[in-house]
Amino acid sequence: MTTTLAKADLSLARCWEGHANALVLIDALATPEQKRRWFAGVVEHGEKWAAWSGEPQAPKAGERLRFGTTLVPVHNGWVLHGSKAFATSATGAQWAILLRGQLPRRRPRRI
Repeated sequence: MTTTLAKADLSLARCWEGHANALVLIDALATPEQKRRWFAGVVEHGEKWAAWSGEPQAPKAGERLRFGTTLVPVHNGWVLHGSKAFATSATGAQWAILLRGQLPRRRPRRI
C-alpha cells in the first residue's frame, strides 16, 4: 500500500508508513489494555500515529547540537531527555512512538 500511495504523493506515503509502523509495534509490544486503548482511538476517532527514530550513534565532525535521547530511571518508570533529528508527521499525528536505542546499562560492578 505504501508504494501505491507514494506514486500519488510521497509525503503522504511517508506519513502512512509511520502510522502503519506504529500500529504494528503496538500490536507486537502492547498489553491487551494498551491495545484496546490505542486501537480504539484509531478506529473510533481517526487518530494518527507516528514512529520516530533518528537516533544518531555518533556526532558528525563539527556538530554542535547533539541529537539523541537518554533515559533516566525514576520511581515507577523512566524520564526521557533529548531531541530527534527527524519527526515525520509531527504536525498531523496525535500520538507518536518514540524509538530509542538500548536501555541504559547498569554501572559495572567492581569485583
